[in-house]
Amino acid sequence: MLQFSCSFAVHCTSECHVSTRYPDRTQFFPLNSCVSDVKAHLRELQTTQSCVASERELILARVGLLDEEGKDMVICPKHRVLLGVKYCPSRKCQHPLHGRRKGKVSRGVNLKMSKEIKETWDVLVPVGSGVCRQCRGDHLRTVGSTDADSEVQDPGLASTSHPDPQIHESAEEIVEPPQLLPPATEE
Repeated sequence: MLQFSCSFAVHCTSECHVSTRYPDRTQFFPLNSCVSDVKAHLRELQTTQSCVASERELILARVGLLDEEGKDMVICPKHRVLLGVKYCPSRKCQHPLHGRRKGKVSRGVNLKMSKEIKETWDVLVPVGSGVCRQCRGDHLRTVGSTDADSEVQDPGLASTSHPDPQIHESAEEIVEPPQLLPPATEE
């Protein structure tokens, strides 16, 4: 018997099938028909609500097809549930810098951070996956990124920095700002 698979079967560990959440949906969906509102879902995951505009973009981003349009792609009901607005991330920090340290997930990875992680460490961390405050700060320092596309700066990150941007309490050594010399006078 011939079994068909959707365009996302190669990106997932599970096989194409009917979703247990929606057993009456048995047909593949054209990816362009995945237009569910994602704002509430992204808000629930504590990530930027403007980082992706549609469920289609969210699904593509979660499998690493960050610059694809998905025009001729189809998705099975099971993969739509796993990758779309019913996505349920791990409760552990997914950032590659995390290692074995402890840290409670503070918010979800946005599209910009997901792209930066993929480019820097060649690891896919799907949009909405959890990241702890320490890894978020380490990421911003390592990548040299600004958190400009986040809707709100993480208040925990702001409390760990000194008012002078060149002095960091978390650094091993304190970097003092350079002393300015008085202007030279002619004698």
